[in-house]
Amino acid sequence: MNVIGILVGLGAFVIIGVFHPIVTKTEFYLGKKMWPLFLVFGALACAGSLFVQNAAVSALLAVLGFTSFWSIKELFEQEERVRKGWFPPNPKRGHLQTVEPSLNQWLLEAKASPEAAQCGMFLSHNGVVRVTPKQQVREGVEGLGEVCKIEFSYDAVGVDAAVAEALTWPGVSYVKVWLNEGILSVGDSIMYVLIGADIRPNCIDALQKLVGTIKTELVVEKEIYV
Repeated sequence: MNVIGILVGLGAFVIIGVFHPIVTKTEFYLGKKMWPLFLVFGALACAGSLFVQNAAVSALLAVLGFTSFWSIKELFEQEERVRKGWFPPNPKRGHLQTVEPSLNQWLLEAKASPEAAQCGMFLSHNGVVRVTPKQQVREGVEGLGEVCKIEFSYDAVGVDAAVAEALTWPGVSYVKVWLNEGILSVGDSIMYVLIGADIRPNCIDALQKLVGTIKTELVVEKEIYV
């Protein structure tokens, strides 16, 4: 009786089962930016399978490697599941919340946070879709028509990095960001940003700098005119 096939099948079952929570926890705490780790681990496991003499162990290493490769796709899809509300978002990575936040609730949470003791001011920004084209407002270009909708997307990894950097700026102790995504109509919220800092100048400077970075480097907006 040859039980190698059964053992490999059982091992594959266990490996796949173990990787599911690994993917969900990785996305929750660190985000999809960690996908290269799955790539490297998968490559090492597959390479190891080439040099192991035992057939069952070699097969299990290969299963482990390709499961790690598959987890890269699952990591990106997990972020979409969070956006759809199928899994809870990490409140510390607030820009991934699917429902538009309550600024009042944000302020309550900020004032109850350990960082609140360092903050002498909280300042917020709520960007919304306007009817006037961006080129008309900023460059004086006429004849484009009125904006009826915009297509909006953003770089989630870049936003995480921008938030982390903002927390290193002078006097800044608290930062929270939320961005919308998809087809947005006039009046819809594009983003919320909340900054907590020690004094007013630091708070104002940080808000302007962070919003500017997000708007100029981390989002894509395409206006649709009528």
